[in-house]
Amino acid sequence: MGGILYNSNKSQYKLYSDNWKRHKSDTKVWKRFWAIVEIKRKWNWANTFYIKLDRVSGEIVTPSDYTYYNSEKYMFLCLWISLLRSVHEGLTEKLDYDGKREEQTKRVLEVFYDVPEDIRNFSVFKRKDFRNFRNVVFHCTWFYRVPNLEMEQNQVNALDELHKNIGLWLDEKFKACFQEFVKKYNAPINWKSNFFDENNNSNGFY
Repeated sequence: MGGILYNSNKSQYKLYSDNWKRHKSDTKVWKRFWAIVEIKRKWNWANTFYIKLDRVSGEIVTPSDYTYYNSEKYMFLCLWISLLRSVHEGLTEKLDYDGKREEQTKRVLEVFYDVPEDIRNFSVFKRKDFRNFRNVVFHCTWFYRVPNLEMEQNQVNALDELHKNIGLWLDEKFKACFQEFVKKYNAPINWKSNFFDENNNSNGFY
């Protein structure tokens, strides 16, 4: 996605996908856009598994409802929950490779200042439990483990709602941020096809 583009306002060449440090002070456009690209991409990953989940009467089947763990749909469920945790963490707590943890939180809040309260304050689990579930899924150990987070149906339903709410917010903000980024950094028109299809849908880039 790289390319050098001319910025007529400052009479200098800028790289529209260069290192974040070059645009350290531009939290409103450059850093916000690339952070949303990363989070939208990971939400799309989560959504790939989300649409394949087992459901009964419209509700997602909980992890504890599986009588055995050697199941493709159980795998989808674990990966969906884990990716959703990573997306929520990126929107509300920290993004990697940007300084110390306290600096991370400050910068995330600066970039994502308008995340809705119901997303920011999601608390159906203790944060450490939500995080630990993700860690068990993505971290390999010396022995076989299954995620040890027991969930009630109302908790899984809350995750379902969180997934939808984040998706709606990201879709709206991603489109707006893309326009702001293209305008400021003169990204080429055909660059849009990296992120959006012919119907202006952004759920298909991975």
